[in-house]
Amino acid sequence: MEKKYRLIVSFAEGDFMLWKDFDTMAAAFDYAMKVGFATFEASRDYNLEDWQLIDPTIDAENKLSFAYRKK
Repeated sequence: MEKKYRLIVSFAEGDFMLWKDFDTMAAAFDYAMKVGFATFEASRDYNLEDWQLIDPTIDAENKLSFAYRKK
């Protein structure tokens, strides 16, 4: 099974992954434009084990939630 697309969004503080799956790159880009992300990329080239939710108490499936890259 192919991985879903994820958005990697760049902020002044660094790059963060939006914890939301997208079926297509177009769907990811549409979402990013609607939300207003200025600098982002859509990728299937990621390892979820490399990312940590900023606030694991948030319902990441239903709320806007980001993860940072573990060091």
